[in-house]
Amino acid sequence: MENNTLGRILRENREKQKLSKQKVCRGLCTVMALSRYESDERIPDKFLMDALLERLGFQPSKYEFVASDQEFEYSMKRAQIEKLLYEKRDVQACREALQEYEKQVQEKERLHRQYILLKKGLILGREEKYSDAINVFEQALKCTECSETNVANQTDILLTNTETELLYLIGKFLYIDGKKKDACTYFRMLKNQMEQRPAGKEKWKEYYPCILYRLAQCEFEAYNYGASYELILQAEKVLIENYEYDCLYEVLELKEIICARLGIAKKTNENLQLALKLMAMGENGKFTKEGLNLWENTASQQL
Repeated sequence: MENNTLGRILRENREKQKLSKQKVCRGLCTVMALSRYESDERIPDKFLMDALLERLGFQPSKYEFVASDQEFEYSMKRAQIEKLLYEKRDVQACREALQEYEKQVQEKERLHRQYILLKKGLILGREEKYSDAINVFEQALKCTECSETNVANQTDILLTNTETELLYLIGKFLYIDGKKKDACTYFRMLKNQMEQRPAGKEKWKEYYPCILYRLAQCEFEAYNYGASYELILQAEKVLIENYEYDCLYEVLELKEIICARLGIAKKTNENLQLALKLMAMGENGKFTKEGLNLWENTASQQL
C-alpha cells in the first residue's frame, strides 16, 4: 500500500482539481520548490504547508505535522498574540508581542511578515485608524503577490485563509469608514470568489454570511429591498445550517427592518431573542454546553 504522504496529498488534489502549479504556489514558493514538495524530495515548513493546503481548499487542522523547534516557537508566539488581541483585548501588550515576533522573522519569511501586518492592521482598526489599517492590509497582501486587482480579474484565483481575511477586512473597514461603494466592490468580489470555491474553506463559514449581510445593507440603502431581502435570507440560512451566531443578531435585525419595508409578516422577534440569549450564554466567543444544546435544537427545527 502506498503511503499517503504530504507530497502525494498536494499532487493528487492539485491534479484532481486541474490546477496549475503556478496557481497553487503564487507568492508562496517557486514552481520548482512545489514540484519537490509534491515528489517528497523536500518537506515544506508547517506554515507554508498550511498555506498550500488552504489554496487547495483544505483545512490544515485536519492534518498532523511534525514542527521544528522554530516553527513551534512561532506557533506559541501566535497563540499569545491571539489571546492578547481577542481574549484579553490588551492592545499595548499585543503590540509588544508583535514586536518581539517581528525581531525573529527574516525578510524572506513572507507568511510570517503577512501575519504580523494583519495583526498590526487589526490593532489600528481597534484604534479607529481605518485608512492606516487598510494600507497595512494592502501591504500584507503584497507579501503573497495578492491584490484586489488580481482577485477581481481572476475569478478562479486561489486564496489562503489569511488572504481571504485581509480582503474581507479591507471591505469591512472601508464600510465603517463611510466608503460603502468601495466596500461593496470588495464584498461582491469575495462573494463571487467564495461561491466559485466553497468546499473545505475554513474562512468561508466565518466570512460568507457577514459578506451577504454587508451586501444586503448596501442594497437596502440603495432602496433595492427585494435584492436585500434575498441576501439576508441567504445569510440567515448559512448561519443556521453551520450553527454560527457571530453576526446572527445583526442579520435578524436587518431582516426585520426589510420585512417591515416590504410589508412581509415574519416572526423575527423570537429569533432575535434567541440570538441575544445565545450570545449571553457564550464564553469568549464560544458556546457553553447549554448554549450549544439550545442552538442545535433550534437550528434543527428551522432547517
